[in-house]
Amino acid sequence: MGTSVDQQLKMHDKKEFFYSNKLRIEKFLDNLLSLKTPNKLQEAIRYSVLAGGKRLRPSLTYITSELGSRETKPETEDVVAASVELIHCYSLIHDDLPSMDDDSLRRGSPTCHIAFGEDIAILAGDALQTLSTDIIVQCPDLSDYEKVYILKVISSACGWNGMVEGQLIDISNDLSLTEGDLDKMHLKKTGELIKASLVLGCIISGVSEKKIKIIKDYGEKIGLAFQIIDDLIDLKEDSSISGKESQSDLKNGRITYPSLLGSDKSLKKAKKLTEEAKDLLNTLELNTNKLSLVADYVVERTF
Repeated sequence: MGTSVDQQLKMHDKKEFFYSNKLRIEKFLDNLLSLKTPNKLQEAIRYSVLAGGKRLRPSLTYITSELGSRETKPETEDVVAASVELIHCYSLIHDDLPSMDDDSLRRGSPTCHIAFGEDIAILAGDALQTLSTDIIVQCPDLSDYEKVYILKVISSACGWNGMVEGQLIDISNDLSLTEGDLDKMHLKKTGELIKASLVLGCIISGVSEKKIKIIKDYGEKIGLAFQIIDDLIDLKEDSSISGKESQSDLKNGRITYPSLLGSDKSLKKAKKLTEEAKDLLNTLELNTNKLSLVADYVVERTF
């Protein structure tokens, strides 16, 4: 059976707004990280940040920055979107280290520690984390309240009780992890920063706290679905497709959704989560069409 006209239009819209957001954030990041006094650290930072990727998190920030009634300057949206992407890039550099996930390939290229050495990779991650904070503090069009709110959201998402705790569970190599344990790990390691990306756009566009809570619940569901699909990609695709070392989690003896639930049940779980996420959007009196497309994109990346 062929693809319907509605499905074709939906896919076109999805690709168009993701691609435009990707180009937008990469242009901003390129300018932000321009090499005025080049050194090995700055080269490593540019290498890691500008290596490509889906740019899902800044795209989510751009999308939610359109939801509220408050108008924001495009350059302010760029700063806020870049802040969360810099945190994501820092986390990838550190996750890939030999003492963590020990990966040698990221986005189709050697990981930062392979290309520049472990010492420089650690420093590059450290520098990106602080730069994420600095560009928020220096942004002239954010109020002090907004700056504090944004920094609170980011620090909570990536801190000891968020993304870092998720990574702690991940490196434990605990083969007795249950499905609930796996959910907790990925809600923290992946989901918290995805939720934060959504919230940041809501903050600057003036979305109410009541609606932000629903959008966070949506983000929790798509974050978990996103990770499940990542596990399936790691299992089924070679490195030329995924951009990462094939079956790296399996080789490192880590539990994934497919290894615990099987591929079919994992995919079913991801699809159920995205449907639940879209149901949440239907309770909002906002134009959430793009967020609905994001939910679809999460489970359609390779299937």
